[in-house]
Amino acid sequence: MRPVSRTRIGVLCALFIVGVLVIRYMDMRVQAASGGVGVLDVNFGNSHSGIRQTIAALGADGRAVYLKQFFVADFCYSLIYAIFFSQLFRFLAARLDPQIPGRIAASRLSLLPWGAMIFDWLENLAIGILLAKYPGGLGIWYVVANIGTVTKFAFTYISIALLVLLLLAQFWRNRS
Repeated sequence: MRPVSRTRIGVLCALFIVGVLVIRYMDMRVQAASGGVGVLDVNFGNSHSGIRQTIAALGADGRAVYLKQFFVADFCYSLIYAIFFSQLFRFLAARLDPQIPGRIAASRLSLLPWGAMIFDWLENLAIGILLAKYPGGLGIWYVVANIGTVTKFAFTYISIALLVLLLLAQFWRNRS
């Protein structure tokens, strides 16, 4: 496997920042179309009733923007953050001291962001089905949406915490 370059990390970081800005913009579009109701993707631990109330409050226009615009952006953003975080794990792990026993394990952490992406897509699939089928929709999709959201956030927060630890290890290595 080729080493990850600083240039690649810089480009991916720029794409990640653009992705964050696009997602924020799309959330504002959903809010504008729905009279101020935001997307479900950013709520940790949505209940069945909370999801249903939000979908109802979105209105037809908000649901349409959510389905046709936000989900396209979120699909791309999930892929961008998975690639960026995965490459950042590999970049930082490669710079650890070879004597550190956990160096190989650190490079395997690059799989965590892909878990976040997969569960983000699962969450989007469930929310998309609920949006498209509103006011109907099977109860299982509320559960799948909630599991997808919670698990996505768990993978994301664990990834970020471990990246911070790797950055600190890199910082301490450079100080020595």
